[in-house]
Amino acid sequence: MGEGNKESMKRYIATFFFCSFFIILPLAFIDEKTSRISFYLCGYLSLLGIAINFRECLSSLLTCKIILPLLLISLLYTIWSLLCELISYNAQGTLFTPGKRWFVAAVISWYAVWLYNHDSAQRALIRRCCIFSLSGTFIIASIYGIWQYIETSDRIVFAMNRATGTAYQYSALSLVLIAVTICDRLSLKKQYFIFSSGLLSIYVVFLTETRSAMVIHTLAVIMLILPVVFKDRKLKSIPLLLIILTLVSIIYTNWNLISARYNRTSQEVSLYQHGNDKTSLGARFTMWRVGVMAFINAPLGETQSSRNEKIVSFLHSERNQNSDALRYLDVHLHNEIIQAGSLFGIFGIYILGFFYYTLIFNNGLCKIFLYNPISLLSLSALLYGLTDVILTSIEYVVVFSLLLITSRLACNEPSICHKKLKCACIDTICG
Repeated sequence: MGEGNKESMKRYIATFFFCSFFIILPLAFIDEKTSRISFYLCGYLSLLGIAINFRECLSSLLTCKIILPLLLISLLYTIWSLLCELISYNAQGTLFTPGKRWFVAAVISWYAVWLYNHDSAQRALIRRCCIFSLSGTFIIASIYGIWQYIETSDRIVFAMNRATGTAYQYSALSLVLIAVTICDRLSLKKQYFIFSSGLLSIYVVFLTETRSAMVIHTLAVIMLILPVVFKDRKLKSIPLLLIILTLVSIIYTNWNLISARYNRTSQEVSLYQHGNDKTSLGARFTMWRVGVMAFINAPLGETQSSRNEKIVSFLHSERNQNSDALRYLDVHLHNEIIQAGSLFGIFGIYILGFFYYTLIFNNGLCKIFLYNPISLLSLSALLYGLTDVILTSIEYVVVFSLLLITSRLACNEPSICHKKLKCACIDTICG
């Protein structure tokens, strides 16, 4: 193949790659199947692009800090699943699919970062496309979610099958969009965009009726909005008044929901303290307790069926054989860390700790991690993972990884990002 033909092929692959890359996120909230197809297509193009430019791509593999955590989590799921099938012919709960998706996500991030670093002339265009993709996805998802609520009056689910997964993914999208906007020069229009998108996201998250997201997302949005409100050492009364009034109206219109969720939470905690775990929280408390027990008994990990047998035996010994926790054992233990420890042992906890530590504190983007989109995205995953298991959710893997890569490309100038964040966040809050 001639040198000219090879260069043309490289350009075509890169063009098709970004065309498929930028439509994955918008489709994830309205058509999961098409989004999944685009995700895998993007992965195949990445593999082809890396194979053609292998020597040049090695530099990005060694320097981009978001690739290794994705590869390790993929290896963890895949190797554990293979061992389970070797040990048990009818192995249950294997994680080949999420392992495969994390590998595809790592390959996409490797190729995307290399393309960004390799073609300096297109960096501004790539950053603009990333921001446009985030903004377009947010608008589409918000409108679709509100339309779903108007049509059904039930908890919104977008194109997914669980309201909780919907809440985690939409929350992650909203927080990343706001953080990326803060990384840029804050004009008056962008300030109002931050206010409006933050408040709109709170309203949509409330429509999912997911308790953890309602609390965590609201606090995160307030944390992001405050530096903008106090910009230039002056309290902007009109934006602040609008924010307060909008928040009050959101809380007022959802007061019945908030009150019902609070009363239900108090009641479930009280029932558990009296030995009744046949509630959502009660089952979680029991699962966390027996999950820790399972890890202590098998610190190097075990198959899901073996773990579940020990948990059932333990509950029988406590005369709690009718525990509501038994309904969820074949799904997961509703805690990312406990789930990893009970199945993968200390190796799983170590890799999970490395995954979160690298992406939150050492992702190579900014030093102020609370205003770093990658850090904020990963921190939200960690917090939501305290009451659920989301890293094995195949839909969440696609959304999380695309948000991760998009954040990396949209704010890929560490020194610039750090300088802007320092001005927008530290100096303004001190004022």
